[in-house]
Amino acid sequence: MVSAQLVASILTVIPAMGLLFWILNRYEGYFEQNRLFFALTLGIFTGLGVRFLELALFQFESEATVAVTGPIFSLLYTVAGYGLVEALANQAVLGFRKFRSRKDTPYYGAALGVGFGAMWTLQFTTFILKPSLEPALQLTIATAGKLLEAVLFGAGMVLAHAAAAIWVGKASGDGKLWRGAALGALWLMPALAIYWFIVRVSPGILPALVLLGYGILALQQAHKRVLEVIVPPEIRDLVRKERRRTARKME
Repeated sequence: MVSAQLVASILTVIPAMGLLFWILNRYEGYFEQNRLFFALTLGIFTGLGVRFLELALFQFESEATVAVTGPIFSLLYTVAGYGLVEALANQAVLGFRKFRSRKDTPYYGAALGVGFGAMWTLQFTTFILKPSLEPALQLTIATAGKLLEAVLFGAGMVLAHAAAAIWVGKASGDGKLWRGAALGALWLMPALAIYWFIVRVSPGILPALVLLGYGILALQQAHKRVLEVIVPPEIRDLVRKERRRTARKME
């Protein structure tokens, strides 16, 4: 028997770590490694805890909630409720004295968001894969489609959580904690709306691909408008020179 949770872990955690390396690799030396791994660890445990609470106490996206409140309110509760809870959880971590009022806090926010997003995503990717992998692996086109759907969904959600946590980290670094919670929730809401659509309306590769597209856009904006801006000009110049030097060597 192939464990769906093991496969889901491989499909979410390993790409998430690769994403974190890609985001921060160019600026290694501008942040503290031990603080970065501390934020990543907190993100993993916070993501597990928050997702457990969402599933145990709320389940806004569940069929039972839809039956009681109707689909519109279920969607609104999922988008606004989960978005606010997750942003507040990120803000609670990045509001620690260890991170607060530091210019490099957005980088630790990126680590926090990647860990949080990977653990938050793990439950649903397991749900996607379970029918195709348990009780026995089914080598079919449908199984390949589910694997692709899980990869796209996991990548999109991790990217969106990383982007939201970067904005939370920026506000925390500026000492504006409530602003960080609001920004984090706003950046998470479109991803959660797509998640609700996948759960309640139409699972499949296309909506997962839309989620990935949004995640890429959100992270690109956070990278351009936050991470690049806080880096001192002299470090940006060194990075550009190193890129040109690498490109010349490859040529």
